[in-house]
Amino acid sequence: IALTVALGVLVYINFDLLVGRTNLPWDAADVFAPSFVLLSDFVHKGQLMLWNPWMDAGTPEWIEPQLGAFSPVMMGFGLLFGGEALAFRLYFLTIWWLSGLGVFLLGRRLRLPVYGAATLGFAWIFSGFSIGNAQHVSMIYSMAWLPFEILVLDQALERGSWRRFAALGALWGFSMLGGDP
Repeated sequence: IALTVALGVLVYINFDLLVGRTNLPWDAADVFAPSFVLLSDFVHKGQLMLWNPWMDAGTPEWIEPQLGAFSPVMMGFGLLFGGEALAFRLYFLTIWWLSGLGVFLLGRRLRLPVYGAATLGFAWIFSGFSIGNAQHVSMIYSMAWLPFEILVLDQALERGSWRRFAALGALWGFSMLGGDP
């Protein structure tokens, strides 16, 4: 119920963004959204986005991790929803909500009551960092995985499990495929 309420609040607050009456500002609109559209076009053709011929007489997009050329999450959204502005906005809102979900699960792992963990999730989503860096979609993407990384690290330390440590490394690498390293 708490997660559904959090998602409802996030959608309510961002309703104008969701329906296209407003847009994410600055770098989100000028850098990340066009890159997402290009990635979607490549994915729909069954190709990886290695090169962008329309930028600076050609740029190697695969070398810039924050553009998400190899991000399974971005590629999935691009494949599922296409290279539309709505798809980019859904991608952004999903990773933003995902970060709150991670904090909620981490709070539950630390034995907080549901309302306490939900409050932390809300605080994380609506923190000054999250709202102040909304234009930097790659930072929001990396931040979304941080609570999950801490959760897996805690489990790995508790159990002394090398498999959990390997999963942590994989999750950390996954967080850098579309995020700000």
